[in-house]
Amino acid sequence: MNARHYVAQNRVAPLPGKGLRLQVHITAQCALAKEHLWDVAKALLGKDKDALETWARARCDDLEHGRLDGLLATLRAHADCEA
Repeated sequence: MNARHYVAQNRVAPLPGKGLRLQVHITAQCALAKEHLWDVAKALLGKDKDALETWARARCDDLEHGRLDGLLATLRAHADCEA
């Protein structure tokens, strides 16, 4: 799949002045990070579907909106609890 096809399928807008390939790479990396956040939610919350979905969606929202400090703090807090 080429970059233009990916963008068309996923409704991705190129970053101004940065080029289409960079935007596709960033979008793909963000999607991969979201998958990992869902995996973390499943590991933390097990079968509590409502809590799992709430936690994962909130963390994905943090990622999408650039609230990385808060996202990392949340992940660290859970890591400290599990240790």
